Amino acid sequence: MDSLQLARPRSIGVEHVSLWAAEQFGLPDLLQELGLTGPQRHAALGVLVGRMAAPASELATWTWLRERSGLGELLGCDFETMGLSALYRAGDLLLRHREALEARLFSRAMRLFGQQTRVTLVDLTNTCFEGEAKAQSKAKRGRSKEERSDCPLLTLGVVLDRSGFARRTRFRRNCWRSRAFTAAARGR
Repeated sequence: MDSLQLARPRSIGVEHVSLWAAEQFGLPDLLQELGLTGPQRHAALGVLVGRMAAPASELATWTWLRERSGLGELLGCDFETMGLSALYRAGDLLLRHREALEARLFSRAMRLFGQQTRVTLVDLTNTCFEGEAKAQSKAKRGRSKEERSDCPLLTLGVVLDRSGFARRTRFRRNCWRSRAFTAAARGR
């Protein structure tokens, strides 16, 4: 043999570890309990694994899944024939079930790692929208950390426990001093 030619090389290392971790957390079963169909579960796992392995936009994740990843072979699905809109819809489904996913995954992480539930960090940031952002009902004009008052903004918050696990997330306007956000973070 004088040469070697690769045809459709794929990575499977990070994909295999990510799927193993998802199984440990019961994520595939949870997605099924939430009513996601088989193709929706595959797309959702593709979005999640893609964001862990090669963080980028849905378009970049779709390209990664189709051209460089062996995740489809591990899941028994064909990402090469899956349309980009399937990943967008999967992201929407994950967002729709965000609270149930966060609660179950956080609880499972606490059991797996023998951790106590204790809030140690609340981090807030905001993002500005260029233009009117009329389709974003939560985006309102207000005071941003960047002192931008010329465009609508959305405040994003995350609460972490002492081990760095996300306890809760919120997408709100004006949650800088939100008691409801803090209470939700503490599980109340």
